[in-house]
Amino acid sequence: MDYIQRFPFIISAIMAIVIGAISYTAKDDLKQTCIKMTIALIVFYIIGTFIRSVFYSIHEEIVKRREEMEKEKDKDMEPDGLDNQEVSDSSAHDIDFTVDE
Repeated sequence: MDYIQRFPFIISAIMAIVIGAISYTAKDDLKQTCIKMTIALIVFYIIGTFIRSVFYSIHEEIVKRREEMEKEKDKDMEPDGLDNQEVSDSSAHDIDFTVDE
C-alpha cells in the first residue's frame, strides 16, 4: 500500500519527464518546455489522486467483504452454537490400549 500512497507523485513525475524528453527532442524553447512540464505535473497529480482514492475504496470494500465472509464461515462451522473444539471423534475412544504380559 505504500506505493499506492505515493502514486500521484510517481505518475506526475514520470509524465513530466516524458513530456520534457519529447520537448527536448522536438527542440522546443526552454520556457515552453517548463510550462508544459508544470502543467503536466499538476494535471497528472490530480489524476493520480483520483486513481489513489479509487484504489483505497476498492481495498476497503475487499476488506469489508472478506470480514463478512469470515463471519459467515465461522457461523456455518459452529453447529448449534458449539465450538469446533468441543466436537470430537468418537472412534478414537473405541481403541483398546491394554498390553498382555
